[in-house]
Amino acid sequence: MPGITLIFDNKSNKKLENEYKKINKKLKKEVLSIKKELKPHITLMHFQSSDGDKYNNKIKSTITKLSNKYKSYKIIVNGLAIFVRGNKYILYFTTPYNENLRNIHKNVWTELKNIYPDSNVYSPKEFTPHITIPIYESNKTNTYKVMNELTKMDFDFELTVSDLAYITGNLHKPKVYFKKKL
Repeated sequence: MPGITLIFDNKSNKKLENEYKKINKKLKKEVLSIKKELKPHITLMHFQSSDGDKYNNKIKSTITKLSNKYKSYKIIVNGLAIFVRGNKYILYFTTPYNENLRNIHKNVWTELKNIYPDSNVYSPKEFTPHITIPIYESNKTNTYKVMNELTKMDFDFELTVSDLAYITGNLHKPKVYFKKKL
């Protein structure tokens, strides 16, 4: 499903990709998706399937406007967490909801407030900032294997937020529809 996201610079993406490659190698199978088009990201607004298509021009103008207003900045990744949705276990990196993230997020929702109500889980009232870890089969077994490997990483590492983008994080068919540098 598509969404408006913050994505990271190449150095940050490489850091995560290298960790994912190590885990795939250790587990002797491709558990984590590593694709050039699959950008690690923080979702700010999420659309149901093709809902974003209806608002394509508004989304692009919002991204352009806000990307000109903000500069690239660093975030700290400070932990791992899981949430469960049905039989899927979604593993993610946690990051503080710092002032930069809070301001950009609030402005995305202000600009696009007519698309979704504030009760949406990505709204500023409900939001938990996170970077989902791309596990192909996110069942309990695979998720805990990946989590076990990721706990060996040094935490409190930095990533550089570089772009505001409209993407789909589909693990099999990822796509960046539109992005602008901050």
